[in-house]
Amino acid sequence: MKTDLPDLMIDIETLGLRPDAVIFELAAVAFDPTTGDHGQSFKAEINIEDAYLHRLTSDEETRRFWDERGGPRQGEAQPLRVVLDHLAGFIGDMNPKAIWSWGSDFDFPILGNAYLRAGLDCPWRHYQQRDARTVYKLVFPEEKRRGIDHNALNDCLRQIKDIAFAINYSRSI
Repeated sequence: MKTDLPDLMIDIETLGLRPDAVIFELAAVAFDPTTGDHGQSFKAEINIEDAYLHRLTSDEETRRFWDERGGPRQGEAQPLRVVLDHLAGFIGDMNPKAIWSWGSDFDFPILGNAYLRAGLDCPWRHYQQRDARTVYKLVFPEEKRRGIDHNALNDCLRQIKDIAFAINYSRSI
């Protein structure tokens, strides 16, 4: 497993679409955006009831989406503050140059708000944030992504593959 990877990809699964949405699963994976090589990963489930205690919310449509798929995973769920603290430690250990997500308006605002509600400092700076969707869509404007299964770790790995493919394709044209 490579350990000298410069960036992190993050992904979350939520019970809503607003910045105050309950997060019930999150993952982060160290990677190199130019090669797609990936290494250490972090994955955790967050206890939904504990998330509600931090004034995070859900919406009916998103809850229905998850109920139709067997409900949110809660097998090894931990309190929100514990998970966010562990994620902050993982990010600190990795010391990434950049942190990527699929879009700038979902994962980052929701995670940032969760840190705020949990009384913790957000473990990255605004200038570290990168949007993989925009890069991908600049290279492949008509391409519809495949392979998203709403599992935070699997989605991170797919997003790493997509961003590396887009970067390398754009360099070849």
